[in-house]
Parts: sequence; C-alpha cells; structure tokens
Amino acid sequence: MTPRRNRSVVQGEGWIAVRSLPGAPNMVMLIEELFAFGVRKAVCIGYCGSLQKDVAIGDVVIPMEAVREEGTSYHYLRASEKSIPDAQLQRILRDCIERADLRVHEGKVWTTDAPYRETPDKVMQYRKEGVVAVEMEMSAAFAVGLVRGISIGAILLVSDELRETEWRPGFISQSLRRTRGKIFEKLLGCLPELMSPSPVSNRADWGVTLP
Repeated sequence: MTPRRNRSVVQGEGWIAVRSLPGAPNMVMLIEELFAFGVRKAVCIGYCGSLQKDVAIGDVVIPMEAVREEGTSYHYLRASEKSIPDAQLQRILRDCIERADLRVHEGKVWTTDAPYRETPDKVMQYRKEGVVAVEMEMSAAFAVGLVRGISIGAILLVSDELRETEWRPGFISQSLRRTRGKIFEKLLGCLPELMSPSPVSNRADWGVTLP
C-alpha cells in the first residue's frame, strides 16, 4: 500500500507516523489519542542533548529508563515507580539501527520540563550517575505506555552537547541530517519485525511520533 500523506501524518498498511510537538504534555496527549484510535505499539523518535563526553552530535541514544523531572508522568505513576520503555521493543530498535552503521548508546536519560534550568550542578550530577542524555518527553511517554498497556519504544538523535560551562548546538549539522536519514530508511526496512504483535497487548497496530 502506498503511504497516504498530509502535512503532519503519513499512513501505511497497519501503521501511522504523526508529527509531535515538543514537551511531555504534548507527547502524552498524542499517545493517548493514538491509543483511542487503536494504536497499541508506538516508537517515539526525538532529539536529545548529550551529557557524556563519548556521546557526540549525530549519535543515537536508545533510552532504557528516564529520570522523571517533568510533571506529566506523576499523573500516571507513583513517585516511587520507574519510567521504562518496552525492553523487547528497544532491543529490536537497537538491532535495526545498528545495521545503519551508526554510533548507538544505550542507557538512562534525564527528562526535564525546564530546558533553561539544566544547571551546571545538575549536569555534573547526572553525568557522574551515568545518565547519557537530556530531553523533554521520554519519562512521560513511558509512563502512559505502562498505564495504558501500550508497547512504547524510543530512538533519540543527539542534536547538541551539554557540559557544565559549555553548550554545543548541532541542530543543522550534516552529521545529524545523515543520522536522521539513515534512521528513517532502516525503520522502513524493519517494519515487518516492528509490526509483529506486542507481548503487552497482542496487537500489531502501531504508530510513530516524529519531531
């Protein structure tokens, strides 16, 4: 089936890709709406800022847990609960992306509602704790997935590098553009595997949220 397109939606046989707005509330509203229309598996593709010196602009991060410094996830999970993705889906995504000959990092990310309050002390603290990157949506996305029974995975592209006293943006860099193109190409090739029934819901209907 030839995908149908409009300015913010691409739809194929059994899947839909939807452009999302930044921030945890926007991401959760989109996932809730997709869930209402029958989506039971979702891959979030977004951007993140590197906290580790060996994670560079144009690299890929596969988040396996998210530090909850946003407000939306607390409407879904207790404060003591961890916000995590579907581990099996993350393994599939990592295997898929590694075939694109990209540098891939796996680990914990820091989700914040306040991108201009990434203070030097916090950056140092989270880097020492091994947190790979900072972004604005993942802990909320994983939380709604856990509560609604949606299999949620994520791929994050490193768009900038954050240090205690320095910020290096790379939003229009060639390395980021190359990575983005390779990821979309590989995901299309991995569609049959991604669309297999989820162990969480036993449903194959799935969506992609795009930055």
